[in-house]
Amino acid sequence: MLLQGLEISDEIERDAELRALVDQANDVLGDALGPTAHRVTAHWAVVSNGQREPILELQLADDEGSIRTRLSVDELSDKSSLWWHLYRLWGTQLRQETRRQLERLHLVVQELADE
Repeated sequence: MLLQGLEISDEIERDAELRALVDQANDVLGDALGPTAHRVTAHWAVVSNGQREPILELQLADDEGSIRTRLSVDELSDKSSLWWHLYRLWGTQLRQETRRQLERLHLVVQELADE
């Protein structure tokens, strides 16, 4: 499934190993997001490189909001665990969106009842 947008930091672009892991993770991400992938933009960046291996941050965003997670190289390499991690992450975002939509709906209903 194709994402609406994909942004990859220059630091990842310059590192062939990280870029390969991010490309693989994007394939897994598309599968985990399923039919909602077309409305999602993914942004990848390195947030820690002081340790033995870098930590990458993934931000997923759509018109309703965004959510972030951090992943190690080992986590990115394990496709099965990565799929579940990304699936749960996006599920959390969808629940937050649903909660915000219900709150807006509640306000509209309240306004109509007050008229």
